[in-house]
Parts: sequence; structure tokens; C-alpha cells
Amino acid sequence: MKKTFLLLVACVTTLVGLRAQESAKYNDLNYLLDNKKLTAEVDKNPQAYGEIVIPDEITVGQKRYRVTVIGDKAFKGCKKLSHVVFPRYLERVYRSAFDGTAFLTDKQNWSADGFFSVNDTILLFTNKNVKAKCVVDPKYRLIAAGAFEGNKTVTSVVLPEGLKVVEENLFKGCKNLGKVIIPKSVKKVMRYAFDGTAIYLNDKKWKKGALYIDGCLVATNKDVPATFQFKDKVPTRLLAEGVFAYSEKLQSITLPEGLEEIPDAAFQHCMQLQEVMIPASVKRVGAFAFYEDEDLRWCKLPKELEELGEMAYYGCGDLREQQFSDKLKTIGDGTFFGCKKLKQLRLPAQLETIGDAAFAGCVELEDITLPASIRSIGEMAFAGCDKFTKISIPEGVTELKKGVFKACRHLVNVTLPAGLYAVGDEAFLGCTMIEKIGLPESTFRIGKQAFMGCQSLERIGIPENLHMIEEGAFNECKRLLEVQIPDNLELLSDEAFSDCINLRKVTFGKKLRKIGSLAFYNCRSLQEVKLGAEVTTIGVSAFQGCKNLTKVELPAGLMKIEDNAFLDCERLPIPVVPADAEVSKTAFKGTKDN
Repeated sequence: MKKTFLLLVACVTTLVGLRAQESAKYNDLNYLLDNKKLTAEVDKNPQAYGEIVIPDEITVGQKRYRVTVIGDKAFKGCKKLSHVVFPRYLERVYRSAFDGTAFLTDKQNWSADGFFSVNDTILLFTNKNVKAKCVVDPKYRLIAAGAFEGNKTVTSVVLPEGLKVVEENLFKGCKNLGKVIIPKSVKKVMRYAFDGTAIYLNDKKWKKGALYIDGCLVATNKDVPATFQFKDKVPTRLLAEGVFAYSEKLQSITLPEGLEEIPDAAFQHCMQLQEVMIPASVKRVGAFAFYEDEDLRWCKLPKELEELGEMAYYGCGDLREQQFSDKLKTIGDGTFFGCKKLKQLRLPAQLETIGDAAFAGCVELEDITLPASIRSIGEMAFAGCDKFTKISIPEGVTELKKGVFKACRHLVNVTLPAGLYAVGDEAFLGCTMIEKIGLPESTFRIGKQAFMGCQSLERIGIPENLHMIEEGAFNECKRLLEVQIPDNLELLSDEAFSDCINLRKVTFGKKLRKIGSLAFYNCRSLQEVKLGAEVTTIGVSAFQGCKNLTKVELPAGLMKIEDNAFLDCERLPIPVVPADAEVSKTAFKGTKDN
């Protein structure tokens, strides 16, 4: 079990890593893509020069992505970059994106008050001309991450009403900054926004390990007590991203009424945290909010919750049960991955999407009912849920994605929807207790290793519409007795039925043209093979080790029999081979007549 769990961890890490690193090029600019949100971030472009236009949207393949972020160091050092047109959907920009560019020397972009702005709506930089008591004009809808970073002149700042985000590193290192007014419009304070300021460095500003600015809890330190209490006099209206992350003492906390969001990574790696009381006002729990809080047992979600971020409870190994708001429509990627003691779960009635690896590794999770509203179940969503004995897939699901029920070792009964189009790679790999499964007529594809290692599988109903049985689809289905290849299938892929040691009868479809390498390797109970008239190729080791094979009928149009195709079929007389067929010297080695 430990080995299986570690394998799941590696797979989840790979899923997230691949998604985070997916890149594309569009009109000579590099981007990072988010395929779930359909947004794009401008990546590093060290060769950019002249005037560039960053489009509102880009098209990659069949998808359109809104350009919402200009990333860290995107154009850093581009000395010949003179002008930039920004996209209208821009939500975030890093000051560092333009370090060392000619863009900064354009005097038209610098105002007398020491602000470098773009289109008079985006504040990118400040310099020594900024007034000590700075009031930022409300015309600025967005302030870049790090816009004031390292500024030595500013002593107080009033942020503009309408601003939604206090960005990462916004005032970092402003050692004379002693006061900041944060407007009510701000809904998010990012990490390190106030690190190294006069506020942050003033011990008198800290109360029981917590630093508040204008009703916002922006930072905590090692002095946070085991049981945390919020200030009573001034209501806490929001928490900064990662505000309690890596707290070594925190064990319990009651979040204040009126709080609307638990931000990303708020309690990440709080290894002693056991209990969190969440008020009814919370609408969102951010990504990584309780990531790897191994002792967390109690954290009831509010009834009005609308969003639950990816990896929110990843690795919370002591979490026992969870209930959801009926307003919740999405459970994100890896949300409950590795919650090894989670047993009971009632999914919300309006749930539409279960993300990749959302419940993977929940080894104690008992059978659950998937609501009819579900349209998508992500890759490895329930992989390693060892207590599952039955599952019924809702009718709105058209594809079982990669590894969705991988290593559900006690899964016996599976009900598939009538409109299922594809069974993805490794969908039921290692589900050793499944005895039978009927694929609906709509099924077009069975993916790689989809049923590999289903050692109890005796019967599989393969529909006539099926066009693809991919590599290793039924590898090591040791109790499978009989298979009928549908007439629409043209290619039987490599290792499709290898090591099906009890397979006795195979009926080959009319359109089958090629039998892949190792397709029936070591099917030692197989006695007779009559290939369809359209078969032209028998692949490498296709029937190797079929020790009880006594009769093979080859079609007149057969063109090629590859290496070791019938190697060690010791009871097989060499069949009649068409005169024009190309036959490997080892094709019939070890057979009865050779």
C-alpha cells in the first residue's frame, strides 16, 4: 500500500507540473497556458524589441486563451523594447517584467509624481520623486507586483478605492513606510506585500504574533499561540495569502464572522493544526489552503461555499469526514488527495466537475454516490480508493479519463453511462476484483492499459462501434475466458491481451488488418485462431508462448509475419502460409514442426 501511495504522489505531482509548465508561442511571443481557466501568461521573451502589442486573446490549437498576466521577468533586459500595448483583460503584471528595457526610459510614461504608468490605468513603477505621503490616484485599476519595492522616500500610502488586489512584494523593503490605508474594495492581499517595511519591522505593531493593517491580517510569526484569537476591537475582514503558512505552534483557530475567503496557502504546512472553525460568511477556500496539515481533523465547510481550490486539503491525513455546500459546482485538482482517514462523503447535488486526483489516495473512503449533475471526472480522481466496492457513473459523463479508478483494488461493480465515448488510459488498471463489465454501444476507444491487471475479469462486453483497443488494454486479465473483436476494429494494438492465461476463444472482426506485437503473448489456454480476411500483418511475438495453440488459419491476403510471431507454440503445426507473405525466420521457431 505504501508503494502504491508513493506512486500516486508522483503521478499527482506530474499532473500539476505538466499543467503549470505548458507553453506556447503566438505571434513571436512566449506564453504559459492554463487549460482549465483558458487563460495565458506572457512568459520570458529575452529577444523582444521595438514596439509590441500583447493581444487580448491568443488561439492555440482549437482553444482561445485570454491574456491575463505579464509574468516575472517577461521582458527583462530587452534594451531595444521601446513600447508595449497591454491587453484589456490584464489582471496581473510584475514590475520585474520590464527591468532593463528602453520602455522605462520613455519620459511620456513617467509622471511628475514619480509614477510610471501605462494608459493611465496601470501603475508599473515608482521612483524617488514619489511624495512621502503618497495618495494613489483612483484611476489606477491595477498596481504591479513590486511597484513600490525598495522605495526609500515613501512614508505613508493611501491605496485607491476600486483596487482589488494588493500585489506580491508591493511594498517590500520600503523601510520608511509606516502607514498604509487599504480600501474596502481590496479582496486579496498577496504574499510578502509588506515585508521589510517600517510597519513590519516595528515590534509594537505585532500583537500575539500577528500583524494587522487596516483590518487585514497580513502576516504572522513564530509567536503565534497554539490557540489563535483575532482582535475584537477592529473586525478582521481579510487574511493575506499564506498568512499562517508553516506556523509551528498553531493548533486551533476560529475564523472571524464576515470573512469571505480563506486565501491560497493560508494554513499550508501547519503541522500541528487540528481544528479550524470556518464561519458561514466564507464563500471561497483557496488553493493549497490546508496543504499537508497532517493533524487536521475538524474543518467543516460552510453551507454557502461556492469555490474550493485545488490541493486545498492535500495530504490532510487525519481528516475524517467532510460535507459540502449544495452551491459547490467544482472540486479542484488534488483537493483531498492523500486524506487517508477520510471515510464519509456526501457530494453536493449540483456538482459538475471533480478535478484530477481530487480524492486519490483516500484509502478509507467508502462507496459514494456521484450526483447526476456531474459532467467531468478528472484524471486519477479516485485512484487508490481501496474501499470502493461499487461505482455508478452519471449519464452526463462521456469519458473516463486516465487512471480515474486506478488501483481501486476492491472495486467489484461498475455501471457505465449509455453515452460513454472513451475508457481512458489506465482507467481501471489494477482493479483486481472486477469480474465483469459491459461497455455501452457508444464506446469508441479503450485506452492504454485501461483494464490491465484486472485479474478477476471473466467477461467483457465489447461494442460493435469500438474502433480502438490500445496498448496493454487487457494485459494480465488472467481470468478472461472469451473475447469477440468487433468488426469496426482495424488495429489490435501491442500487448492488448498479453498474459491472459485463461483466454480460450477469440473471434476476430471482419475489418481487422493488423495484430500488434505481443497482442496475445503467453495466452497459453488459446487453442485455435482463425484470422479475418483483412488481416495483413501479424506483429512481433503476437502469439508467442501460446503453448496449447493447435490450429491457426491464415487469410489469403496476409503479407507479413514478424519475428517470433508464434515462438514456442509447441503444439502448433506450421499453418498454410500465403505464397506472397513475408515470413521472419523466427516466426515459427519452437513450434511442433520446427
